[in-house]
Parts: sequence; structure tokens; C-alpha cells
Amino acid sequence: MTSGVLAATAAVVLGCMASFAGAQSVSNSDAGYRLFDRHKDALLSALEDPAAYKSLIETLPAKVPEVVAAWWLTAEVENGGFDQYFFKSDGAMIHEAIAGLDLTGQTRFAAAARLAKAEFSNNVPFDRARRIQLLTEICERSDECFKPAEELYNSTSGQEWADYRRSADESAEQLLR
Repeated sequence: MTSGVLAATAAVVLGCMASFAGAQSVSNSDAGYRLFDRHKDALLSALEDPAAYKSLIETLPAKVPEVVAAWWLTAEVENGGFDQYFFKSDGAMIHEAIAGLDLTGQTRFAAAARLAKAEFSNNVPFDRARRIQLLTEICERSDECFKPAEELYNSTSGQEWADYRRSADESAEQLLR
């Protein structure tokens, strides 16, 4: 992908990002962040190659890819929405992220991620260039791309949000041991 095409694609994606006035921010739970930080470099490197990714996922301890992917998804969505999440390399981890959200009891976030995934006809490409191409098409069709998913994500009550953070942090803490 040429830098001109990438810049144009980024402009389209950034142009359709939703506002997150309702987001309650920070998914930087201490244990969640430490687990993410422990594995992010290996994951980022492996996300460039499906075979390397599959091999890495098979070598990580059980539940680590899912919990890390869930943490990563919430950080991206809280920072810039589902379009930002899918634009970045970690958007390839949507399946693991949904499994991790379910695993850690973050049911509303998992439902929102499923809605966002449905924008891709439930077939989110692993290949980032292809995913960005489809993302651009999705956002060009509507000024409010991913709006239903983001509204569901942001409809989380303060107590529910706190419960999700606590559950995710407890899961990460167990995996750090």
C-alpha cells in the first residue's frame, strides 16, 4: 500500500470516527496492562504473518491471547472507537478479543464487538491492508460507521463498568502468576 493510499485511507477512517463523550476510560488496569505489556511485542510482530501468529498463539499459556486481546480491544475502542481498533494491527485479533471479553464477564463489550464484527459480514480479514480496505468501504457507506456497536459499548453503567474492570483485572492477575 503506497503512502498516499494509506494517508487517504487514514483520512477516511479518521473522518468517520465516533465521539466518545460517554466513554468512562481507562482500561489500564494494573494487571491487565502488565499482562498486555508482557506479550505485546511478540503479538505485534506475529500479526504481520498469519503462520507466525498461529504459532505464537499455540505457544502462549491458555487464555492469555484472549485476555490480552480483550484488554487491547477495550483500550483501542475507548481511545478512538471500533474503526481505530480495526485500522490497527490488533484488529486481526477480534475473535480472540470477543472470546476474552466473554471469558472475563464483559458481556456488553463482547456484544458490542460482535456488532462491530458484523459490519465485516462477520469475516474480518487478518491481513491489515485488506481489513483497512474493507474498513474504508464500511465508513464510506455511512458517516456513523460502527455507531450501533459504539452506542452499545458506551451504554455501560458506572457500576457495570467497574465490575468489568475488576473482572478483567482479576483474570489478568491470575495469568500473571
